[in-house]
Amino acid sequence: MPEVLRWANAEREVRAWLIPRLSVGSAGVVTETTTTVPEKYVKVERAGGRGDGPLDKLVQIEVAVHARTRGDMWALVGEVETAFAALATNGTPGMYVDEVEETFAFAADPMPSQDVRRAIATYTLTVRPR
Repeated sequence: MPEVLRWANAEREVRAWLIPRLSVGSAGVVTETTTTVPEKYVKVERAGGRGDGPLDKLVQIEVAVHARTRGDMWALVGEVETAFAALATNGTPGMYVDEVEETFAFAADPMPSQDVRRAIATYTLTVRPR
């Protein structure tokens, strides 16, 4: 009987990768938001993907950076971009990451509240289970 592949939770793996690489710490890298959020934070969500062969998948990850000022937002965007650039050569404990593509680069996204600035990007990861 062939072994069944176990795919890692991509949101959880990317969040764990980002935490030690961003200045906002673990409370500032989330997959869900609550009513109480830090002044600056990064939200990681799986946005789709597809199978790319018998052993790998393309996983799309949407990343939203939130901050009180545009300066803080763009500084945090720079940290996220640097962390994603290093992901392909390192992978995570739960998945090999063969390739990281910036599918949609960070762009400012208007928020209903002027107290929060947000920039959103989408990355496509080519992953394999460990």
